[in-house]
Amino acid sequence: METVELVQLIKTRRSIRLFQDKPVPEALLVQAVEAATRTPNGGNAQNWRFFIILDKKLINAVADVIQADLKTLMSWPEMAKSMPAGSRPRNPQPGSPLNTAPALIVVTTTRPSNPMNDAMAKRAKTDIKAKQMFEGLQVVAGWAQSTSAAVAYLMLVLHQMGLG
Repeated sequence: METVELVQLIKTRRSIRLFQDKPVPEALLVQAVEAATRTPNGGNAQNWRFFIILDKKLINAVADVIQADLKTLMSWPEMAKSMPAGSRPRNPQPGSPLNTAPALIVVTTTRPSNPMNDAMAKRAKTDIKAKQMFEGLQVVAGWAQSTSAAVAYLMLVLHQMGLG
């Protein structure tokens, strides 16, 4: 792929909220996940987890949990204060756009445990410098950065495949 093609792929990727009612071959999803696992990541921790969901009942259950949590979040007075009425998330149709998705890839991350982090966390309770160093690690959050990069790779590969 030429740079121009890659840039075009990046520029044309969009978030899809209306899905076609046709199955997605599992092999394509597996191929996309395998490509995403090639993402560079700090310390080769590979702290991401990919879950391919094809079962419609499970997809709907995930969508329902997300919608319920969003509804709860939007009911909080703090949210009303922080978001002007026109910028609040709205969904003209009942349910979530995910309810129409034929497949779902859920990506999670774990905070890796290593001797350095463990020592800093323990020592941070009594050592101010260790506390500062440990807090800095939480801000940088390499584990989140690595997983975010994997998701970006995943979305580009899915877009290249013609999947939302």
